[in-house]
Amino acid sequence: MAMTTKKNLTTEQVNNLIGDLLDKSSMVNGERRLAQGAVHDVSKNFEISRFQVYRIWKRALEAREIKGSYLLSPRKQGKVGRKALYDESKLEEQVEALSPRKRGTFRDIAMELGLPKTTAWRMIKGNNNITPHSSAIKPLLKEEDKVNKGSY
Repeated sequence: MAMTTKKNLTTEQVNNLIGDLLDKSSMVNGERRLAQGAVHDVSKNFEISRFQVYRIWKRALEAREIKGSYLLSPRKQGKVGRKALYDESKLEEQVEALSPRKRGTFRDIAMELGLPKTTAWRMIKGNNNITPHSSAIKPLLKEEDKVNKGSY
């Protein structure tokens, strides 16, 4: 199983993982040792890499020495990650307020809102409520060409 990104576990998942590892461990010479295959089993159950399991286990052992408990909390606290450049709800309202002529393509929407095309594309792809508006009717085609359009 090739993992490309590290999965962020919740506090409950981390503590369940530690509980599973503790169930599959034993004391040897005053030291907590994992049974053979325990890390592999837990990594499959939680769908994370073995290295992440080892890191969590090491942190749990350190927490045991310091606090007297194996319980851990995630290191990410509060609001983490990149700040949003645009307020999605406001952009949604602005797109809905555009006339159908002005939202025919991603380029039109981006130009009207003053956004990069890629940002408009991501916003519309991520939100199923907003769609570009285009018509299958071609106003410049003659009537006979409109009828023959499907026979290409």
